[in-house]
Amino acid sequence: MMDNKNEGKTTEVVRKYCECMNEKMDDNETQSITQWEKTHAKEAKECDAKAGWK
Repeated sequence: MMDNKNEGKTTEVVRKYCECMNEKMDDNETQSITQWEKTHAKEAKECDAKAGWK
């Protein structure tokens, strides 16, 4: 959440986005959500919509 704090979104939207991305990641993933999202555009787009990130 700290990586997205300056994106101009509410804490709730950022939290929902991060939770969604975390759920999509494998339990054994070693990358942070920020690192992982850079290589998983489809999942990031899905989480944008789920969180209400506009």
